[in-house]
Amino acid sequence: MNEDQLLEQYKDILHFIEDAVISYYAENRELIDHDVDKVYDIIIRTLQHELRDRPAPKAKLSDLQNSLYEGLMKSARWLLGEGQLEDEAGQPVEVESIPKADLVACFKRLRKSIKLWTADYGRQGYLGFLKPHFPEND
Repeated sequence: MNEDQLLEQYKDILHFIEDAVISYYAENRELIDHDVDKVYDIIIRTLQHELRDRPAPKAKLSDLQNSLYEGLMKSARWLLGEGQLEDEAGQPVEVESIPKADLVACFKRLRKSIKLWTADYGRQGYLGFLKPHFPEND
Protein backbone atom coordinates (compact mmCIF):
# COMPACT_ATOMS: atom_id res chain seq x y z
CA MET A 1 0.00 0.00 0.00
CA ASN A 2 1.47 3.36 -0.96
CA GLU A 3 1.26 6.46 1.22
CA ASP A 4 -1.71 7.99 -0.64
CA GLN A 5 -3.69 4.77 -0.26
CA LEU A 6 -2.78 4.59 3.42
CA LEU A 7 -3.92 8.17 3.99
CA GLU A 8 -7.18 7.57 2.16
CA GLN A 9 -8.04 4.20 3.68
CA TYR A 10 -6.98 5.00 7.24
CA LYS A 11 -7.53 8.74 7.62
CA ASP A 12 -9.99 8.09 10.46
CA ILE A 13 -7.45 5.89 12.26
CA LEU A 14 -4.71 8.51 11.86
CA HIS A 15 -7.11 11.17 13.10
CA PHE A 16 -8.12 8.99 16.07
CA ILE A 17 -4.48 8.48 17.12
CA GLU A 18 -3.60 12.15 16.72
CA ASP A 19 -6.70 13.13 18.69
CA ALA A 20 -5.52 10.91 21.55
CA VAL A 21 -2.09 12.56 21.43
CA ILE A 22 -3.44 16.10 21.43
CA SER A 23 -5.86 15.23 24.26
CA TYR A 24 -2.89 14.02 26.28
CA TYR A 25 -0.94 17.15 25.36
CA ALA A 26 -3.81 19.35 26.57
CA GLU A 27 -3.26 17.92 30.05
CA ASN A 28 0.55 17.67 29.79
CA ARG A 29 1.94 20.81 28.17
CA GLU A 30 5.52 19.74 28.87
CA LEU A 31 5.12 17.02 26.21
CA ILE A 32 7.39 17.59 23.22
CA ASP A 33 7.57 16.05 19.77
CA HIS A 34 10.50 13.83 20.81
CA ASP A 35 8.29 12.21 23.47
CA VAL A 36 5.57 11.43 20.95
CA ASP A 37 8.10 10.17 18.40
CA LYS A 38 9.66 7.86 20.97
CA VAL A 39 6.25 6.48 21.95
CA TYR A 40 5.27 5.92 18.30
CA ASP A 41 8.60 4.16 17.74
CA ILE A 42 8.09 1.83 20.71
CA ILE A 43 4.56 1.01 19.54
CA ILE A 44 5.87 0.25 16.03
CA ARG A 45 8.61 -1.99 17.39
CA THR A 46 6.20 -3.75 19.76
CA LEU A 47 3.71 -4.49 16.98
CA GLN A 48 6.48 -5.60 14.59
CA HIS A 49 7.82 -8.01 17.21
CA GLU A 50 4.32 -9.41 17.66
CA LEU A 51 4.04 -9.94 13.90
CA ARG A 52 7.18 -12.08 14.17
CA ASP A 53 6.00 -13.88 17.34
CA ARG A 54 8.82 -12.34 19.33
CA PRO A 55 8.66 -10.76 22.79
CA ALA A 56 8.10 -7.04 22.94
CA PRO A 57 11.27 -4.94 23.13
CA LYS A 58 12.24 -3.33 26.41
CA ALA A 59 11.94 0.42 26.43
CA LYS A 60 13.09 3.09 28.81
CA LEU A 61 10.38 5.70 28.94
CA SER A 62 9.92 8.68 31.19
CA ASP A 63 6.74 8.77 33.28
CA LEU A 64 5.26 11.24 30.79
CA GLN A 65 6.14 9.01 27.82
CA ASN A 66 4.97 5.84 29.57
CA SER A 67 1.57 7.32 30.34
CA LEU A 68 1.13 8.31 26.68
CA TYR A 69 2.38 4.88 25.58
CA GLU A 70 -0.12 3.06 27.79
CA GLY A 71 -3.01 5.13 26.47
CA LEU A 72 -2.01 4.73 22.83
CA MET A 73 -1.38 0.99 23.22
CA LYS A 74 -4.85 0.57 24.70
CA SER A 75 -6.22 2.37 21.65
CA ALA A 76 -4.02 0.28 19.34
CA ARG A 77 -5.31 -2.95 20.89
CA TRP A 78 -8.86 -1.73 20.37
CA LEU A 79 -8.13 -0.86 16.73
CA LEU A 80 -6.73 -4.36 16.28
CA GLY A 81 -9.83 -5.93 17.80
CA GLU A 82 -7.80 -7.14 20.79
CA GLY A 83 -9.13 -4.78 23.44
CA GLN A 84 -12.09 -2.69 24.45
CA LEU A 85 -12.81 1.01 24.76
CA GLU A 86 -15.88 2.47 26.39
CA ASP A 87 -17.88 5.59 25.62
CA GLU A 88 -18.80 8.27 28.18
CA ALA A 89 -21.72 6.12 29.38
CA GLY A 90 -19.42 3.16 30.02
CA GLN A 91 -20.73 1.19 27.05
CA PRO A 92 -18.28 -0.73 24.84
CA VAL A 93 -17.49 0.95 21.53
CA GLU A 94 -17.31 -1.34 18.52
CA VAL A 95 -14.72 -0.95 15.79
CA GLU A 96 -13.91 -2.75 12.59
CA SER A 97 -10.41 -4.03 13.31
CA ILE A 98 -7.49 -3.41 11.00
CA PRO A 99 -4.52 -5.65 10.22
CA LYS A 100 -1.53 -5.21 12.52
CA ALA A 101 0.79 -4.49 9.59
CA ASP A 102 -1.50 -1.66 8.48
CA LEU A 103 -1.53 -0.17 11.98
CA VAL A 104 2.28 -0.27 11.96
CA ALA A 105 2.18 1.61 8.64
CA CYS A 106 -0.13 4.21 10.21
CA PHE A 107 2.26 4.82 13.11
CA LYS A 108 5.20 5.02 10.67
CA ARG A 109 3.33 7.67 8.68
CA LEU A 110 2.70 9.65 11.87
CA ARG A 111 6.42 9.48 12.72
CA LYS A 112 7.17 10.92 9.29
CA SER A 113 4.85 13.83 10.09
CA ILE A 114 6.61 14.43 13.41
CA LYS A 115 9.97 14.66 11.66
CA LEU A 116 8.64 17.17 9.14
CA TRP A 117 6.95 19.47 11.65
CA THR A 118 9.74 19.29 14.23
CA ALA A 119 12.37 20.11 11.62
CA ASP A 120 10.40 23.13 10.43
CA TYR A 121 8.92 24.43 13.69
CA GLY A 122 10.95 23.15 16.62
CA ARG A 123 10.45 20.86 19.59
CA GLN A 124 6.67 21.21 19.67
CA GLY A 125 6.15 21.74 15.94
CA TYR A 126 4.13 18.56 15.45
CA LEU A 127 1.98 19.22 18.50
CA GLY A 128 1.51 22.81 17.39
CA PHE A 129 0.45 21.58 13.96
CA LEU A 130 -2.11 19.19 15.46
CA LYS A 131 -3.58 21.57 18.02
CA PRO A 132 -5.75 23.68 15.66
CA HIS A 133 -7.19 20.50 14.12
CA PHE A 134 -8.57 19.44 17.50
CA PRO A 135 -9.95 22.65 19.07
CA GLU A 136 -12.10 20.68 21.50
CA ASN A 137 -8.89 19.73 23.33
CA ASP A 138 -7.63 23.26 23.81
